[in-house]
Amino acid sequence: MAATPPPIETEALIIGAGPAGLFLAFQLGLQEIGCHLVDVLPEPGGQCAALYPDKPIYDLPGLPVCSGRELTERLLQQLRPFNPPLHLGQLVSSVQRQPDGRWLVRSNGQNNGPNNIQAWLAPTVFIAAGVGAFVPRKEALPELEPFEHSAPVQVCYHGRPTKAALATARHVVVYGGDAAAVELALQRKLLPVDSATMASAEPGLYAVGDINHYPGKRKLIVCAFHEATLAAFAAAAQLRPGQRQLLQYTTTSPRLQQLLGVGG
Repeated sequence: MAATPPPIETEALIIGAGPAGLFLAFQLGLQEIGCHLVDVLPEPGGQCAALYPDKPIYDLPGLPVCSGRELTERLLQQLRPFNPPLHLGQLVSSVQRQPDGRWLVRSNGQNNGPNNIQAWLAPTVFIAAGVGAFVPRKEALPELEPFEHSAPVQVCYHGRPTKAALATARHVVVYGGDAAAVELALQRKLLPVDSATMASAEPGLYAVGDINHYPGKRKLIVCAFHEATLAAFAAAAQLRPGQRQLLQYTTTSPRLQQLLGVGG
């Protein structure tokens, strides 16, 4: 088994690059908190990209209709000024508290092969994993294993072919592809959080989106966006103790407009 490389140090690590995780990264950017995102899928977008990229969503503010793919593209465009690193194809295998209070997070290199395992070290970790990691159900054929991470013949297990696979493949065969072809690797456990901060009982560990639970919880994308905003403000208070938190608006704040690269 390949050795885990030295951990990447960052102020915040987001586990999950679906809508909740992407908008959380944007909100952390407005708080000037650097972050990394990690996801088991080969592309960002989470459940929206994996299960219903072309199906319409009708309950997003200001967007009468929007597909899962379009929502992902819009969130990535909004996030572009902060350009946080995305670590895709990485299934998180452990989250451990360190003596200095930070969290050590390890992956097992799920979709990139065992030689691509990674680790991160951060004082704040945000679980935005939705209903769990989407891991394909592989065929029980040992003869296929050598082709999972090699070329020119490659076996890819995804709900739909990735852009990288389509760019290099001569022939693409899709077997299955519906929700029944994907299983949830994580048990559907909910993480209780403080509804005002999205903080768990463990200091520095937050949860947003479908993975968390609190009284009055509603599993809606718009609610996940609100939770992401609360979590970002809470993280700023944790990381900058004693520093006054000002509520600023992107419409009028020169500082926020400078961060976004807009305005005069």
